[in-house]
Amino acid sequence: WAAVHALGPALAALFTNSTQHRAGNRWACARLRTVLGTAPGRMRPAPVTDDPAAGWARHVLDVPVLCVRQPGGCWQPPKPLTFADWIAGALPNPPSVDDLEYHISTMFPPVRPRGYLEVRYLDAQAGDDWLAPLALLVALFADESIVDEALTLAMPSGRRWLHAARYGIADPAIGATARAIVELGCQALQRLPGLDRRTADAVIERLTARVNDTSMARRRS
Repeated sequence: WAAVHALGPALAALFTNSTQHRAGNRWACARLRTVLGTAPGRMRPAPVTDDPAAGWARHVLDVPVLCVRQPGGCWQPPKPLTFADWIAGALPNPPSVDDLEYHISTMFPPVRPRGYLEVRYLDAQAGDDWLAPLALLVALFADESIVDEALTLAMPSGRRWLHAARYGIADPAIGATARAIVELGCQALQRLPGLDRRTADAVIERLTARVNDTSMARRRS
Protein backbone atom coordinates (compact mmCIF):
# COMPACT_ATOMS: atom_id res chain seq x y z
CA TRP A 1 0.00 0.00 0.00
CA ALA A 2 2.76 2.43 0.95
CA ALA A 3 5.00 1.44 -1.95
CA VAL A 4 2.36 1.54 -4.67
CA HIS A 5 1.43 5.05 -3.52
CA ALA A 6 5.02 6.28 -3.18
CA LEU A 7 5.84 5.05 -6.69
CA GLY A 8 2.83 6.86 -8.13
CA PRO A 9 4.27 10.29 -8.99
CA ALA A 10 7.38 8.84 -10.65
CA LEU A 11 5.49 6.17 -12.61
CA ALA A 12 2.76 8.61 -13.67
CA ALA A 13 5.46 10.99 -14.91
CA LEU A 14 7.49 8.26 -16.59
CA PHE A 15 4.56 6.85 -18.55
CA THR A 16 2.67 10.05 -19.26
CA ASN A 17 0.88 10.09 -22.57
CA SER A 18 -1.12 13.29 -22.15
CA THR A 19 1.31 16.22 -22.37
CA GLN A 20 -0.60 19.45 -22.94
CA HIS A 21 0.27 23.07 -23.61
CA ARG A 22 -2.26 25.55 -22.25
CA ALA A 23 -1.98 29.33 -22.06
CA GLY A 24 1.77 29.12 -22.50
CA ASN A 25 2.17 26.49 -19.78
CA ARG A 26 3.22 22.92 -20.35
CA TRP A 27 1.62 20.15 -18.30
CA ALA A 28 3.55 16.93 -18.58
CA CYS A 29 0.55 14.82 -17.55
CA ALA A 30 -2.68 16.66 -18.22
CA ARG A 31 -4.82 13.67 -17.30
CA LEU A 32 -3.31 13.55 -13.80
CA ARG A 33 -3.79 17.31 -13.49
CA THR A 34 -7.47 16.92 -14.34
CA VAL A 35 -7.93 14.04 -11.92
CA LEU A 36 -6.26 15.90 -9.04
CA GLY A 37 -8.38 18.98 -9.68
CA THR A 38 -11.72 17.18 -9.86
CA ALA A 39 -13.58 16.62 -6.56
CA PRO A 40 -10.34 16.48 -4.54
CA GLY A 41 -11.70 14.42 -1.65
CA ARG A 42 -12.96 11.80 -4.06
CA MET A 43 -10.05 11.74 -6.51
CA ARG A 44 -6.87 12.51 -4.62
CA PRO A 45 -4.67 9.87 -2.95
CA ALA A 46 -5.99 8.19 0.16
CA PRO A 47 -3.93 8.63 3.33
CA VAL A 48 -1.03 6.21 3.75
CA THR A 49 -0.86 5.04 7.37
CA ASP A 50 0.60 2.19 9.39
CA ASP A 51 -2.83 0.51 9.25
CA PRO A 52 -3.92 0.63 5.59
CA ALA A 53 -7.30 -1.03 6.19
CA ALA A 54 -8.27 1.36 8.98
CA GLY A 55 -6.93 4.35 7.06
CA TRP A 56 -8.91 3.44 3.95
CA ALA A 57 -12.06 2.85 6.00
CA ARG A 58 -11.70 6.26 7.65
CA HIS A 59 -11.16 7.87 4.26
CA VAL A 60 -14.28 6.21 2.84
CA LEU A 61 -16.34 7.45 5.77
CA ASP A 62 -15.00 11.01 5.45
CA VAL A 63 -15.66 11.42 1.72
CA PRO A 64 -18.86 13.35 0.91
CA VAL A 65 -21.77 11.29 -0.37
CA LEU A 66 -22.26 11.92 -4.08
CA CYS A 67 -25.78 10.56 -4.35
CA VAL A 68 -28.48 8.80 -2.35
CA ARG A 69 -30.19 6.13 -4.39
CA GLN A 70 -33.93 6.28 -3.98
CA PRO A 71 -37.12 5.84 -6.03
CA GLY A 72 -37.72 8.69 -8.44
CA GLY A 73 -35.47 10.73 -10.66
CA CYS A 74 -33.37 12.67 -8.12
CA TRP A 75 -30.51 11.02 -6.28
CA GLN A 76 -28.96 14.26 -5.03
CA PRO A 77 -28.40 14.22 -1.26
CA PRO A 78 -30.85 16.56 0.51
CA LYS A 79 -27.87 18.21 2.23
CA PRO A 80 -24.08 17.91 2.19
CA LEU A 81 -22.96 14.95 4.27
CA THR A 82 -20.23 12.36 4.56
CA PHE A 83 -20.91 8.65 4.72
CA ALA A 84 -20.06 8.80 8.42
CA ASP A 85 -22.79 11.44 8.83
CA TRP A 86 -25.24 9.15 7.09
CA ILE A 87 -24.38 6.25 9.39
CA ALA A 88 -24.79 8.57 12.38
CA GLY A 89 -28.39 9.37 11.39
CA ALA A 90 -28.13 12.47 9.22
CA LEU A 91 -30.83 11.05 6.91
CA PRO A 92 -34.11 9.36 7.84
CA ASN A 93 -33.10 6.00 6.37
CA PRO A 94 -29.76 4.44 7.39
CA PRO A 95 -27.37 3.33 4.63
CA SER A 96 -27.20 -0.30 3.55
CA VAL A 97 -24.16 -2.35 2.58
CA ASP A 98 -25.18 -1.74 -1.05
CA ASP A 99 -25.14 2.00 -0.35
CA LEU A 100 -21.62 1.68 1.04
CA GLU A 101 -20.43 -0.28 -1.98
CA TYR A 102 -21.99 2.27 -4.32
CA HIS A 103 -20.36 5.11 -2.37
CA ILE A 104 -16.95 3.45 -2.75
CA SER A 105 -17.60 3.05 -6.48
CA THR A 106 -17.84 6.85 -6.77
CA MET A 107 -14.30 7.29 -5.42
CA PHE A 108 -11.41 7.34 -7.89
CA PRO A 109 -8.11 7.85 -6.04
CA PRO A 110 -4.84 6.99 -7.83
CA VAL A 111 -4.80 3.68 -5.94
CA ARG A 112 -8.07 1.98 -4.99
CA PRO A 113 -8.31 -1.27 -2.98
CA ARG A 114 -10.81 -3.72 -4.45
CA GLY A 115 -9.58 -7.00 -2.99
CA TYR A 116 -6.52 -6.16 -5.08
CA LEU A 117 -4.82 -2.82 -5.61
CA GLU A 118 -6.24 -1.00 -8.61
CA VAL A 119 -3.51 1.26 -9.99
CA ARG A 120 -5.24 4.19 -11.67
CA TYR A 121 -2.41 6.70 -12.05
CA LEU A 122 -0.96 5.45 -15.35
CA ASP A 123 -2.00 7.04 -18.64
CA ALA A 124 -3.40 4.79 -21.35
CA GLN A 125 -0.61 3.48 -23.58
CA ALA A 126 -0.64 3.01 -27.33
CA GLY A 127 -0.67 -0.51 -28.75
CA ASP A 128 1.64 -2.90 -26.94
CA ASP A 129 3.33 -0.06 -25.04
CA TRP A 130 1.34 -1.29 -22.03
CA LEU A 131 3.89 -4.08 -21.67
CA ALA A 132 6.60 -1.82 -20.21
CA PRO A 133 4.67 -0.29 -17.27
CA LEU A 134 2.89 -3.57 -16.58
CA ALA A 135 6.11 -5.58 -16.50
CA LEU A 136 7.81 -2.94 -14.37
CA LEU A 137 5.03 -3.00 -11.78
CA VAL A 138 5.02 -6.80 -11.68
CA ALA A 139 8.80 -6.87 -11.24
CA LEU A 140 8.78 -4.25 -8.48
CA PHE A 141 6.14 -6.14 -6.50
CA ALA A 142 7.29 -9.70 -7.15
CA ASP A 143 9.31 -9.96 -3.95
CA GLU A 144 9.02 -8.26 -0.55
CA SER A 145 12.67 -7.26 -0.51
CA ILE A 146 12.23 -5.50 -3.86
CA VAL A 147 9.07 -3.77 -2.59
CA ASP A 148 11.00 -2.48 0.43
CA GLU A 149 13.81 -1.17 -1.75
CA ALA A 150 11.36 0.41 -4.19
CA LEU A 151 9.60 2.16 -1.31
CA THR A 152 12.89 3.54 -0.02
CA LEU A 153 13.84 4.81 -3.49
CA ALA A 154 10.42 6.36 -4.07
CA MET A 155 9.98 8.16 -0.75
CA PRO A 156 11.73 11.43 -1.78
CA SER A 157 9.12 12.02 -4.51
CA GLY A 158 6.26 9.97 -3.09
CA ARG A 159 3.95 12.92 -2.46
CA ARG A 160 4.83 15.05 -5.47
CA TRP A 161 1.65 14.29 -7.40
CA LEU A 162 1.09 17.83 -8.65
CA HIS A 163 4.76 18.17 -9.60
CA ALA A 164 4.43 14.94 -11.59
CA ALA A 165 1.46 16.38 -13.44
CA ARG A 166 3.16 19.71 -14.07
CA TYR A 167 6.77 18.77 -14.81
CA GLY A 168 6.93 15.00 -15.24
CA ILE A 169 10.41 13.53 -14.91
CA ALA A 170 11.88 17.02 -15.47
CA ASP A 171 11.22 17.54 -11.77
CA PRO A 172 14.59 16.65 -10.19
CA ALA A 173 13.22 14.48 -7.37
CA ILE A 174 10.79 12.67 -9.64
CA GLY A 175 13.40 12.18 -12.35
CA ALA A 176 15.86 10.73 -9.84
CA THR A 177 13.21 8.35 -8.53
CA ALA A 178 12.21 7.29 -12.03
CA ARG A 179 15.80 6.45 -12.97
CA ALA A 180 16.37 4.55 -9.73
CA ILE A 181 13.21 2.46 -9.96
CA VAL A 182 13.80 1.67 -13.63
CA GLU A 183 17.27 0.42 -12.72
CA LEU A 184 15.83 -1.67 -9.88
CA GLY A 185 12.98 -2.91 -12.05
CA CYS A 186 15.28 -3.92 -14.90
CA GLN A 187 17.37 -5.98 -12.50
CA ALA A 188 14.23 -7.63 -11.12
CA LEU A 189 12.84 -8.30 -14.60
CA GLN A 190 15.76 -10.56 -15.41
CA ARG A 191 14.80 -12.77 -12.46
CA LEU A 192 11.03 -12.68 -12.96
CA PRO A 193 9.58 -16.21 -13.27
CA GLY A 194 7.65 -16.90 -16.45
CA LEU A 195 9.08 -13.98 -18.42
CA ASP A 196 11.20 -15.15 -21.32
CA ARG A 197 14.55 -13.52 -21.99
CA ARG A 198 13.50 -11.99 -25.30
CA THR A 199 10.49 -10.23 -23.77
CA ALA A 200 12.51 -9.12 -20.76
CA ASP A 201 15.19 -7.60 -23.01
CA ALA A 202 12.53 -5.79 -25.07
CA VAL A 203 10.92 -4.34 -21.94
CA ILE A 204 14.28 -3.28 -20.52
CA GLU A 205 15.12 -1.55 -23.80
CA ARG A 206 11.80 0.35 -23.73
CA LEU A 207 12.17 1.35 -20.10
CA THR A 208 15.73 2.55 -20.61
CA ALA A 209 14.74 4.58 -23.66
CA ARG A 210 11.78 6.06 -21.81
CA VAL A 211 13.66 7.19 -18.73
CA ASN A 212 16.46 8.66 -20.89
CA ASP A 213 14.11 10.46 -23.29
CA THR A 214 15.53 13.98 -23.39
CA SER A 215 12.22 15.47 -24.53
CA MET A 216 10.59 14.20 -21.32
CA ALA A 217 13.47 15.23 -19.07
CA ARG A 218 13.91 18.72 -20.47
CA ARG A 219 14.23 21.71 -18.16
CA ARG A 220 11.14 22.80 -16.28
CA SER A 221 9.34 25.72 -17.87
